Amino acid sequence: MNLNDNYIKKISRPLKGTPMGKHVGLAVGPTVFEFLNGQGLNITSYEGFASGEKITIEEVITDVSTLDIYKKVSVAKNYNYNFFFFNCEAFVNYLCGRPVISMQVLTLVTLSGLIAYIAFGNKAKIA
Repeated sequence: MNLNDNYIKKISRPLKGTPMGKHVGLAVGPTVFEFLNGQGLNITSYEGFASGEKITIEEVITDVSTLDIYKKVSVAKNYNYNFFFFNCEAFVNYLCGRPVISMQVLTLVTLSGLIAYIAFGNKAKIA
């Protein structure tokens, strides 16, 4: 499996400016669909998506057709980026007909809640 084949692939690269997280896109042949903060839908190449970083193939998508992806892309061009509800990972899930969620955001929110509980929740006094 390589980047130059014609499979539909969920791809990622390290997220710039942060030691954690990744930017996710969907590759259909040589075309990459990504969803960017402040821009929304961006159609680019592997090189454009990579932005100088190494691309990882996360998954080969076999349960959705190219036609279905292009139909959803035509709708998604009207969507706005939202870090919590419609970010790059949620966008790729939407294109693939999967639940529109981001596991990265879900993990971040869960860990934040756990840390807040540990830091402050245990200190509540019971009368």
